[in-house]
Amino acid sequence: MENVPVKVKPLDLSTVLRDAFLAGRGLTTGDKLSEADQAAWTEYDPTRMNAFNRITGALEASEKPLANAVALVDKHINAAVRCKDEPIYKNGVPIGIVIQDYRELRESIAALADHPAPIAFVKALEWDANNRADVYAVSDSYGQGPKPYFLSRGSRIIGWFETAEAAKVFAQIDFETRTRAALVDAERQPGQPLQVEVVSGRLVISIGVAALAFAVQHADNQWPEDIYITDPYDFAKDVARQLKAEAEDGTTPVYVMLDQAAVKASEQGSDGADYGPVTEGIELARILMEKGRR
Repeated sequence: MENVPVKVKPLDLSTVLRDAFLAGRGLTTGDKLSEADQAAWTEYDPTRMNAFNRITGALEASEKPLANAVALVDKHINAAVRCKDEPIYKNGVPIGIVIQDYRELRESIAALADHPAPIAFVKALEWDANNRADVYAVSDSYGQGPKPYFLSRGSRIIGWFETAEAAKVFAQIDFETRTRAALVDAERQPGQPLQVEVVSGRLVISIGVAALAFAVQHADNQWPEDIYITDPYDFAKDVARQLKAEAEDGTTPVYVMLDQAAVKASEQGSDGADYGPVTEGIELARILMEKGRR
């Protein structure tokens, strides 16, 4: 059957439980229940199962991020509407533009509900006193842009906004969307092709175990013709051990690969590197590492 994303309905879980209950008693949906069957169903309490509680908890959590984002936007819309008689709102921005921006943002959030992602709770971004959170930063344009504030992700500007609050709401949406997009259905993971991407402040290199087995056995003049992989899962574990195996100087194949790729990126004019003392870059990295451990 084609895997078509659909919304989970409130009674879906209880319907599945009831179907399993009926099947266990040799019945099907529509069969008349005896008094004993009805009594057993009434007494059945799925909350005694940790698995049931985990599922219901995940379903509830999956709705909270969008609900929180909508509530935050509504709060700012209401605040702006209360000032509708004033031609100018914050930072000299016409009140009509502020209200329109917030309403467009609210529509964008609501649209996410039509494209459900794998169930997962995504934490709220924690903004510091300098309006920074994770890889995001909200900055004042000081009149040098189309709107008073801009939002950047890493070294790239991803949007302009009338208020810092609107930029933060958009950052949360972008953060959740990118995080959820990194999740893949468990059944599809073994066949996932090689991916190298930056997700939530991490450089992630991943490949499905089946895709790995397929690729290495097709390697020209590399893989021996008289050996084949019988268990892609166990084989992937051994490959991981080899990638982390340390030489006498402490280096590993992964370190060597990253070093070579990093030097190449700097030589090709990376947007995230510039001329200057390397000690400054080391200190910046150290600060970000310490922040991530908190």
